[in-house]
Amino acid sequence: MTGRIAISDGMLSLPEGLGLGVALREEVLGRPDAGIEDGAESG
Repeated sequence: MTGRIAISDGMLSLPEGLGLGVALREEVLGRPDAGIEDGAESG
């Protein structure tokens, strides 16, 4: 992951708005054991 999720007193401090404010490193997507699911429902 890029960036870090802040932890304070044993709890995650999540940013306001959508997402966690982090992204996967690009080399993760090239791994043979990695898959991508976008969570979108088809239909």
